[in-house]
Amino acid sequence: MLLMKIVSAMRASVVAIAIVCSSCGCTSNTPQASPSASSEKIAFHADYPNYPSLEAALSTADAVVAGTLLGSREDLLRPDVPTDIDSPLANPQAGTTADRNDPELTLPVTIATIKVTQTMKGAVKVGTTIDVTQYGGKKNGTLYQELDTVLFHNTSAKEFVLLLRNQGDRFNLINPTQGAWARTGNTLAGLTNGTASPYDVHTIDEVTKAASKL
Repeated sequence: MLLMKIVSAMRASVVAIAIVCSSCGCTSNTPQASPSASSEKIAFHADYPNYPSLEAALSTADAVVAGTLLGSREDLLRPDVPTDIDSPLANPQAGTTADRNDPELTLPVTIATIKVTQTMKGAVKVGTTIDVTQYGGKKNGTLYQELDTVLFHNTSAKEFVLLLRNQGDRFNLINPTQGAWARTGNTLAGLTNGTASPYDVHTIDEVTKAASKL
């Protein structure tokens, strides 16, 4: 599970949010700001699993693909509300009877539509169009930004190499800092000029070779 907490808010009262994410969904507490707060942007940080090597990251991924960004859209992730976990630390919804369809409990996400051009691991076929979820987006006029996430549509790249976890009808990156490269031909780089290339990998051949050894 991933415990996510807002660590800063801009032009808003201090707010706190705890979101427990698992492979099957997400459980969320709604941010509670004071009535006088005028929230326009909320930045939060998520604790993701860290993978010490490219090999470890590739082993964790359900799919490793290269693809072209076709577009993106915003959505609201509806939470799973566990009923069998009583610990407030593990389950911020403990003791509640919240409905997962309650719009107040939703988390803004951005969904990128990717056309797969190469598969290095997994069952995703070349030519398939997949949806990849990234945390962050707008809700009720407020922009939510996960501090480690660079949304694909906010980069200059159109081609990417992605390490993905299968979430059923969508995919997630294994984590936002180690799960994606911007691609130009055979060359790979971090998603922006200010971010390092994960695992100091700079060519798609390096990823293909490592994936073939799994």
